[in-house]
Amino acid sequence: MNDRRPWWLVFSLLPPLIALCGLLIPYGCGGGGGGSLPAAGATPAEVSIALVGVAPVGNFRSVFLNVSGIRINKTVHASSNSPGWTTVAVPSSAGTGNAQNPGDLQIDLLRTQTGAVAFNTAGVEPGTYNTLQVLIDQTNPGKIVPACQSGPSNTEGCIDYPITLNTTNNPTGNLQPIILDLANPLPVVKDSTAPIVIQLAVSIIGFPVNVGDSYSVAITPSEVNAGSFLAQVSGAVTITGSAMVFHTAPLSVVAELTGTNTVIQSIPVRAKGAYTLELPAAQDGTTYDIFVTGTGVENKSFQGITVRPGQAVLGQDFKVVQSNPGSLRGFIADACTGLGIPGAQLELLAPNQASPLPTSTPPASFCVDHPDQCVVVATGTADQNGSYPMPGTVLNPNGLSEVPVGTLNLALRVSASGYTPLISSAFIRPLAKTQQCSASTSSTLCSFSLTTATMSGTVQLTTDPPPGSSTMVQVFAENTGTNELVSALPQPLVFVHGQTSQTFKLNVPLSQSESSPSPMAMPTPAPALDLFAVAIDPFTGGPSPFPGHDIPVLANQLVPASNCQNTSIPAFSPMNCVGHGSVSGTLLNPDFGTTVEVEKLDPSMTPVQILGTSLGLFSSSVPSNNEYTLCVPPDNYQLQRFELPSPTAAAPTATPGAVGTPQSVMVPVPAATSSPCPSTCSNTNSGIGPCPGLCQNTAASPL
Repeated sequence: MNDRRPWWLVFSLLPPLIALCGLLIPYGCGGGGGGSLPAAGATPAEVSIALVGVAPVGNFRSVFLNVSGIRINKTVHASSNSPGWTTVAVPSSAGTGNAQNPGDLQIDLLRTQTGAVAFNTAGVEPGTYNTLQVLIDQTNPGKIVPACQSGPSNTEGCIDYPITLNTTNNPTGNLQPIILDLANPLPVVKDSTAPIVIQLAVSIIGFPVNVGDSYSVAITPSEVNAGSFLAQVSGAVTITGSAMVFHTAPLSVVAELTGTNTVIQSIPVRAKGAYTLELPAAQDGTTYDIFVTGTGVENKSFQGITVRPGQAVLGQDFKVVQSNPGSLRGFIADACTGLGIPGAQLELLAPNQASPLPTSTPPASFCVDHPDQCVVVATGTADQNGSYPMPGTVLNPNGLSEVPVGTLNLALRVSASGYTPLISSAFIRPLAKTQQCSASTSSTLCSFSLTTATMSGTVQLTTDPPPGSSTMVQVFAENTGTNELVSALPQPLVFVHGQTSQTFKLNVPLSQSESSPSPMAMPTPAPALDLFAVAIDPFTGGPSPFPGHDIPVLANQLVPASNCQNTSIPAFSPMNCVGHGSVSGTLLNPDFGTTVEVEKLDPSMTPVQILGTSLGLFSSSVPSNNEYTLCVPPDNYQLQRFELPSPTAAAPTATPGAVGTPQSVMVPVPAATSSPCPSTCSNTNSGIGPCPGLCQNTAASPL
C-alpha cells in the first residue's frame, strides 16, 4: 500500500524535497495551480475519464500500471486498427513510464480501490462512442512490489518486480489490445462534458520464480457507474473589460484539493461561459477549491466545496474582469550565502470571492493577512540558479507569466527545503508592468531572501561497504512529533569501502517563522525537529525502493533561532545491514481520514514517525478497504492509528490526531546468507553469512 512519505524516491533530488502528494491526496497527484495540467482550449465537447482499480489477490505493497493513453471510437466493436479513434492523452505533467511524450500516468491499483483517480479531460467531437481502448505502456507496463513471504519461496519481498502482459491467446506474442465494448454507449453532447469511469482489474497469470523475474498479468477493463465515484460542479463565467495583449493561457476553470496546490482537473470554459467539472468524490466527501484562470482574467475562486458521489453542485458562477497580462519574476536567494536556491517553490494566492475584501492599496494584501481565506491559483519553480519563473509552453503555460496587471490582494508564498517559508504581497503595476512585493529585496522585481540555520551531525555504519561497492545515506528532518518533512540533504552521503563515519550539515528552517501557519505551503517551522537517516541499498545489482539498513532516529532536536546559526546534534546510532522486512495489518471501521504511522523510538525513548499510509487509502463504505502493507527494515517499531478531523473554514486541511494506544511490533532480521550477497549492504566483511537473506512479513493486530 502507498506510504505517506515517499522518501525513497527523493534521495538525489535538489530542493524542494517536500512536494509530498501522498500526504494529502486520496486520488493521486496533479500539479501546481494553473501551471501543470495541459492548457485547456475551447472544443465542441469534452469527455472526462477517471480510473478505478481492482488489485490482484495477494499481499502487496504496490501494484503499478503505466497508462499511456485512452482512446474512444464511435464504431461498435471497433478493433485497434479501425479508423475513427480519438485519443485522450496523458496529462502533460505525467511521465513515469518509459519517458514517452507526454509520458505515462502511473497508477497504483491498491490506492484506487476506494476512489477514482482522474485520468484527463479532452475535447472530442460530439456523438455516441461505443468502444474504448486502454493503452498500456508496451515497453514498461508496470511493476509489483510484494510483501515479504508473499511470493514463491526463493523470491524477495519489498523490491520491484516488472509486469509483463499476458500473451497466452496471441500466438504472435504481440501485446493484446485492451479494448472494451461499452455496454452503455457514451453520449457526448455539444457544449457539455461527458464523464466515464473505467475499472481496471489485474489478475496474475504467472509468478516470478527467481529474483529478477516478472509477474505475468492480465488486465480486464469494465465500465462502472460514474455517479458512484464522481461529483459534478458547474456554473458560468461572465467577463467584463478587455485585453490589448495576446494571452497564451485559455480561459479555464480549475479544481484543486482544498488548502493545497494539487490540481485534479482543468476544464475549458465553453460557449456562453459555461463550464462543468467531473470530480472524484469519496463516500465521506472530498473538498475542493475551484478558480477561474487564463486570458488575463482576475483569479476568483470558491473555497471548500465538499462533494460526494453522484452529487451535482450548480450555480458556481464567476464574474471577472479581464486585463493585460503581466509577469511575476525574480531571484530566490539564500540569506546566508547570497546564492540562488535551486528548486525553490512559489505559490500565488488569490482571495476566495466569498470573503469580504477591504479597500487595499499596494503593498497591502488581503492574502498576506488571511492566507487561510485564499486559494493557490498559480505556482512556479526556481531554476538551478534560483531565478523564476521557468519557461512554460503553449500547452503548459506558466501561471506566474500571465498574472493580470493591477490585481489587488494577491500574495506570493515562497518556500524551499531547509529554509524558512515567507509570504509577501504581490502586485503588478498596470502601466509600467513593474512588480511590487512587500518582502522583496528589489524595487522592480519580486526577489526574495530566505533565512536558514544548520544542524551538524554524524552518520555511522556498523560495517563499511564491501570492496568495489558503496552505500548512500540520506538525512531527513520533520517537525517534531509529526510526519511534516521540512528538510533533507541536497545530495546523499556516499560511503565507500573503508568508511564507516561521515559528518553532515543540514539546512533547516528557523524556529521563528515569518510565514503564516496556513497549510497551503511547507509546514510552518517548529522549535524542534525529528531527524532520521535512510540508506539506499541496491538488490542484486539494481536499485531497490526500500532500504536494507536499519533507520536511526533523533527526536526533539532544538532548532537555532538566529539566521545562519549552526548547532551540533548527537551522532546517529550506527546503521546495520539488516535486510528487508514488511508489516501487514487491518483497521477497524476506517474511513478516508484514517492513516497508520510507523514510529521508531529514539535513544531517549521518544517516538519519531518514519513512514505511513496515505489519506484516502481506507474506507468502510463500498468499495471498501481496511488492509495495509508497509515495507520497513527489520527493527522494533510502534504502529499508531491517526484520524483526520472534519475540515473547517478556519482549518481547511486539518492535522490528523492520534487515536488509541500505539501497538509495538518487531520485524525480524532474516537469516544470514553466504556470499555473493544479493545486496551490496553487508553486516560483516568476513564469515560465511555476511549479508541478510530473504525477508519475513510481520502480521500486526487490528488497529
